[in-house]
Amino acid sequence: MNNRFLVPVLTLGTIVLLVFAFFTFYQNKNEIVDRINPLMKMTYGYATLPPEVTYNGGKAYVEKSNQIQVPDDYVEPVYDKAGKKPLTLTFSGGQSPEGQNYGKLEHKGTYVKYLEFVSWDDIPKDLQKVMNKEYKK
Repeated sequence: MNNRFLVPVLTLGTIVLLVFAFFTFYQNKNEIVDRINPLMKMTYGYATLPPEVTYNGGKAYVEKSNQIQVPDDYVEPVYDKAGKKPLTLTFSGGQSPEGQNYGKLEHKGTYVKYLEFVSWDDIPKDLQKVMNKEYKK
């Protein structure tokens, strides 16, 4: 190889190796990094959601209010596989419909792309064995 190309090729190779190492060792620590990490794949997980959602930093929902009411985020364990430790993820979604107080989440590490409210019967049987059927405060 020509010597004038050796330094740029080695520099580029080092940068690629460092980026690969960063994405490998920095998984499940930052939502933005997980979102762009090409080494991680989107998976589905399930969470038991609380029966009541709070708004604006812990307040109850007021039916006839002139103030904007923003639902607080969920911070819940999400189960992907029966034998795997759950990830505690932060995500938003508002109040779940009656009878559908479980969430099916499409996520990549700590990045949550999508939340769907589901019933207990929609959760795979192997995950039902490790999840809480009733929400515990």
